[in-house]
Amino acid sequence: MKNTIINPSYFLWVPMVFLMLSCEDEDHLRPGPSIFVEDGITNEVEKIGETFVKTIRISASAGLRSLEVTLDGAAFDSRSYEPGTFLDDFGLEYSIALDTNLVGNTLSFVLTATDLEDRTTEPFTLSLGIREKTFDVEDETAGGTTVKRLVAFGGDVARVDENLTLDSNQPWILDGPTVITDEATLTLEPGTIIYGDSASFLAIQPGATIQAEGTAREPIVFTSSGVLAGSGQESAGDWEGLYILGNGQVNLTGNDLNLGAAGTFGGQDDEESSGRLSYVRVEYAGGGNADAAIILNAVGSGTRIDHIQSFNSGNAGIQVFGGTVNVRNAVVVGALDHSFNCRHGWRGFGQFWVAQALANEDDPRALEVRNNDAAFDALPRTAPVISNFTLVGPGEETKNEVPEKGNRGLRIRQGASGQYHNFLVTQFPDDAIRLDNDADNSVVLTHGHSWDNDDNYAREAQTRFDDPANTLFDTPVGSVDVNQWVGSTATAALDASTLGEWFDPVSFIGAIASAENDWTAEGEWCKNEDGSIR
Repeated sequence: MKNTIINPSYFLWVPMVFLMLSCEDEDHLRPGPSIFVEDGITNEVEKIGETFVKTIRISASAGLRSLEVTLDGAAFDSRSYEPGTFLDDFGLEYSIALDTNLVGNTLSFVLTATDLEDRTTEPFTLSLGIREKTFDVEDETAGGTTVKRLVAFGGDVARVDENLTLDSNQPWILDGPTVITDEATLTLEPGTIIYGDSASFLAIQPGATIQAEGTAREPIVFTSSGVLAGSGQESAGDWEGLYILGNGQVNLTGNDLNLGAAGTFGGQDDEESSGRLSYVRVEYAGGGNADAAIILNAVGSGTRIDHIQSFNSGNAGIQVFGGTVNVRNAVVVGALDHSFNCRHGWRGFGQFWVAQALANEDDPRALEVRNNDAAFDALPRTAPVISNFTLVGPGEETKNEVPEKGNRGLRIRQGASGQYHNFLVTQFPDDAIRLDNDADNSVVLTHGHSWDNDDNYAREAQTRFDDPANTLFDTPVGSVDVNQWVGSTATAALDASTLGEWFDPVSFIGAIASAENDWTAEGEWCKNEDGSIR
């Protein structure tokens, strides 16, 4: 057998040959130029009067030679590249004329790239739909303050149908009716101030959301534009207020669900989220067509609401109609009508509520709970569960000042039901707790004190006070008096956590445990009756 001797260098040459062949194949198969957008969106929509900007990536492994761009078949832009350019992030920019005739049109941008081997891309088409402009933001100076004014465009209502952020760098003014619609989200930064002009309001329509998450030290404040004119120029009812409208169940139908420019409300989604309100104060609202400063109609339980205040409303303070929204840490001071107004099928939870009621001729109630005025048995029935609330009136003696009328504390009537626990009610010149037309005797009143009122309890409420199992007293809790919300008693309190997992566990009766544990005095979000920060 013949022996074959192989030179070791052979093993070095073989891989090199294969590598050269491979490189030659790669050069031959090198891909042509390409065009793409990273977000994958090639059908855009923009408003008239705005500038459309889009970044488009152009690449070529053999190097880029040129780019041609047409708009609806006519030359729009072009670019030539220096040798050695393999990648370009091309910024397509187009200013849309402020012309209503353009609304509904679609523009077509076509891009074609060529590489150094004279290969071209398939035409790359980017479509731009033109839509209506419904609101605008204008810079101005008001009362010596630089502000941004949110105005309507092409109509009487500013319809915000895209995500919008109101930052805290400068105040904002609502020029008139303003609605957030079409699943848009309005975001308000901590510390943002929004002024309301006469007849203005902010409405969050069903499907849209608001994210207004302030802090104790940087609350979000809605107030009257009269404040800009100087101290003393503002008053209750200067503007309408804040509407949040949802798709929850409500026992109203037809035109009763239509609030005009603010929108309609009601549906079948009791778990819907309309967003978040936290550390929000609404001042001098409740004017015009608004029933309250803060209106929560058919709002679902997915919405998170805590640490809110209505201050000096020209109507009710906080209104809850239908839905299942839950409200924690709420304060109403100086409402000219009911402080809290709950009707038309609300079945949510409430905890830690404070009302400081005024003396006036409108016969307001600090907490008014009804079902339906026209149909006491309408479903869904108003049946909230509320624990730890303090209702303070203007003083028993004010009944003599307004002899025809008198403020009341808690009134439950017209087929409403529900549970009410751990409450303090004092200083009302009429009935402190009154129950009429009880729904099948189902109202639960337990663990409360009602004292120093013209009548501590009346009508069907008396049977609850007569039953010792309900732990109800007409004895005073000395720390709570006119203009004094802070104070509680631990005597025979109900642990609210037994009512459901949403409720915080407590060992006291009242909304505020003590001066050392006063959630209304944290930071700068809550006001006293005289307008000072607590």
